[in-house]
Amino acid sequence: MIVSIGLVTFQSNSRDLGRTASSLIGALEVARVKHDVEARLVFVVNDTQAEHIRHIEEFVEELRPKMPDEAQISIIKGHGNVGYGRGQNKAILSGDSEYHLVINPDVSFDDNVISDCIEFMKTHPDTAMAVPQGYDHTDQYAYLSKRPPSILVLIVRALSLRWLNRVFRSQLSRYTYRETLPAISPVPVTLASGCFMFCRTGILHKVKGFNEKYFLYFEDFDLSMRLQKHGKIVELPDVRIRHYGGHANPKNSKRILHFARSAIRFFNCYGWSSHKNHPDPEESDEEAVGSQRKPTTYSKW
Repeated sequence: MIVSIGLVTFQSNSRDLGRTASSLIGALEVARVKHDVEARLVFVVNDTQAEHIRHIEEFVEELRPKMPDEAQISIIKGHGNVGYGRGQNKAILSGDSEYHLVINPDVSFDDNVISDCIEFMKTHPDTAMAVPQGYDHTDQYAYLSKRPPSILVLIVRALSLRWLNRVFRSQLSRYTYRETLPAISPVPVTLASGCFMFCRTGILHKVKGFNEKYFLYFEDFDLSMRLQKHGKIVELPDVRIRHYGGHANPKNSKRILHFARSAIRFFNCYGWSSHKNHPDPEESDEEAVGSQRKPTTYSKW
């Protein structure tokens, strides 16, 4: 079985990248033993400066002998900063595999993660994407899975004012599944985070991967909306990651502009009241276990 992995770099933090690589080595070795996995890890270098590109090249050469047997590593570079989705597509559409993992260079996870994703996908053929329970750099549950947002929710979250958050607590909670997650059993969700998406490659190819019109932000939400037409997106309680960059918000003017452009594109496509226009898979799925919740901290780390 071939599992491909796409990892896009852009001025990536060396420490975070090292933790991600170490996690991949352990998880791919377990997957090789349990599922006879041959890994195809693709580094897509969105960096534009020569020293940053050289840093990734040197990192990959150091990583190569540490990878499990039959694993292959390749680098795609020289295209410049084309955006996260378009960068990931270079890995998604570059070859054939049974499963494809979209991953950020700022996550870490246990050795069971990829193997558990494969096992779940094998036994649940109606699932198009498996996603993890995510925790942030302080070990707090990060609520990576979302429902489609409203403009109101995005504005309130952007302002981040305590009194305003209290006023709109129910809307904010619904957006992040706070009444449901984290759960102790697999739960269907609507929107997944692009920091870790374990997908059926055939379905990714069918929807042509990420929409490359999104340069930054909302590209994962858009992919989720299109992918779930072909199968469920399910958050798995035993698949847990730590996302070190998950606490970051758009701060400078360029990022704010990218966020606004992508938000407008998303709402133009899926409706300006998209939180009302799309059914909630968790609410309609008999296996959902919203009342059975895990603690919101992960003490293992």
